[in-house]
Amino acid sequence: MEHSIGRMFVIALVLGLLSMHTAYPADVLLSFEDKVSTSTTEYKALVDRYNLVMQKDMYAVGTSELQELVVSFAKVKQTFEENLSIAVPIFEAMRSNRDKVSDQLKGVTNVLLKDRLEAMIKDIDVQIVALNTGVAVVESSLAEVDDYIGTLTVFSETLRMIMDQEPIFEVIKSGVQETVADSTKVGTLKAVKFSIPLTYVEGGTFQMGSTTGDSDESAVHMVTVGSFYMGTYEVTQDIYQQVMGSNPSKWKRARLPVETVNWYDAVAFCNALSRWDGLEEVYTINRTTVSCDWSKKGYRLPTEAEWEYAARGGNVSKGYKYAGSDNWGDVWHARNGDFWKTNEVGLKIANELGLYDMSGNVCEWCWDWYGDYLVSNQTNPKGASKGSRRVIRGGSGSAGFLRVGDFNGESTDSRVANRYKYGPAVKNPDIGFRVLVPVV
Repeated sequence: MEHSIGRMFVIALVLGLLSMHTAYPADVLLSFEDKVSTSTTEYKALVDRYNLVMQKDMYAVGTSELQELVVSFAKVKQTFEENLSIAVPIFEAMRSNRDKVSDQLKGVTNVLLKDRLEAMIKDIDVQIVALNTGVAVVESSLAEVDDYIGTLTVFSETLRMIMDQEPIFEVIKSGVQETVADSTKVGTLKAVKFSIPLTYVEGGTFQMGSTTGDSDESAVHMVTVGSFYMGTYEVTQDIYQQVMGSNPSKWKRARLPVETVNWYDAVAFCNALSRWDGLEEVYTINRTTVSCDWSKKGYRLPTEAEWEYAARGGNVSKGYKYAGSDNWGDVWHARNGDFWKTNEVGLKIANELGLYDMSGNVCEWCWDWYGDYLVSNQTNPKGASKGSRRVIRGGSGSAGFLRVGDFNGESTDSRVANRYKYGPAVKNPDIGFRVLVPVV
């Protein structure tokens, strides 16, 4: 009897000492849980504010409102990071405690002591799971916060850029548009503010094709195109998401060009953006049958001739091999980009007109059916009357599915004269597009 009492005393003493060394203060754990709960509540409220702002018309949003949201998200991010810093020592202590109890459990034969030690391990495991759950919530929220901050920053920059360029987009009351740069009469668009940056391209005559490239470029001929506004950048994911309500891109980031879109997606976006800005819809779309009303002044894809004219620098062309340069390193390609991915628009040099990424980044859909060039001189050509594949221009610096300046291509494939084609239903993560608004 005395032996049994003595053994029970030793067991109680061991358990007491272990409890003293393994128990983590309950108030510290509760404090962490409270902080995570408070931070998450603030974060959800901020996301609601973000969604309300993004539902507004672009011109009803001020850059100060966007910057205020950026600051608020940054504060929440700091709070989440503080939560993680609290969790680290708690987690380390729990792991250490579990190891201590596990060490004591080794070789224990007393059933009572063994049961108590195993129960202590289970209690610690429950605490670790709860802590890990809280940490997972914080880490997930942190990743989302970075995305929100990135989107808001790009949106703010885009809005500021549009406001800075706004005088170029305004049409005077007489119905004749003037540019700030040269006050040249350039068309009869109604007064409108465009939702994306556009660059004015004055019409002119140029030599289309190349005698030093592929065989389908060799029928060099003179082409005349009218004046138009070309998208300064490839259509980006933030604009596509805002207009279409979805983002099909493989590599997602607001300022990356939208990709994994087929030709039908591109023309549908043009009509949607025209509605968004109160312009005429250019395309009539009936499933896979698409017709274009060339007299309407809405967004559309450039023709192949318009695309090459703009890529070459229009009537201020310096005759570069690539858009804006003779140096392959000045455009995105296999060896200088974000390998196997697209790159944010506008990071390389612009061409003579101020257009970015017309060589490299993503390939760009054009309106035309692919076909042989005509050797005769032409004015505003629209391409072949029928076909099975649509023209793609510009070369990609991304995933390597196409030969046009992609990761498997040579420097010749990023040339402004280089041509390629794909079926209109094809979607690849290195095919995107840019838009055009006609002037005349």
